[in-house]
Amino acid sequence: MNTTLESCPNFIGGEWIASKTAGTPVYNPSTGDVISECPVGNAAEANTAVEAAQAAFPAWMETPPVERARVLAKFKVLLEENFDALVRCNTREHGKTLVESRGDV
Repeated sequence: MNTTLESCPNFIGGEWIASKTAGTPVYNPSTGDVISECPVGNAAEANTAVEAAQAAFPAWMETPPVERARVLAKFKVLLEENFDALVRCNTREHGKTLVESRGDV
């Protein structure tokens, strides 16, 4: 069994922030090992995330469509560059075969 759990922080306001709440275990379905602990969160953390999103929205709303398209294009490139790693994560976390995960990703 894996004794070192991977961090599963929240992404709020452009930063990875560790939750202050207890988490629920994430199991590798093929081995039964606990591979991570996913934070459950609380109202304060949810409110912080909502406030960060509200604060970011006006700037995004004013961003010209061509700039938004560039952001999405960069996201596509990152997905393609990290495709195999994403497939492995999907397989590990959902117990799917690599072929199934490739189709999902």
